Amino acid sequence: MTAPMQRLAAIPFELGPVEATPLLCAGRTTFTTLRYSGALAGDLVAIQGLGGLGHLVVQFARKFGFRTVAISRGEG
Repeated sequence: MTAPMQRLAAIPFELGPVEATPLLCAGRTTFTTLRYSGALAGDLVAIQGLGGLGHLVVQFARKFGFRTVAISRGEG
């Protein structure tokens, strides 16, 4: 496989596979979405669902300093 260097992410050697996993596909998708959303620290962001991507984006949003609301439905 050949991939453009700009699309690759370096994973620090001290991280094992379990610790590095959130940096890959789902982590990159949610991190990039927040980064380019235009929201600033202190802004309110709404996260739709707390599934595979939702739980990651909530954690990233907190680190970005956003006020965060998760929107979901169901008993849980």
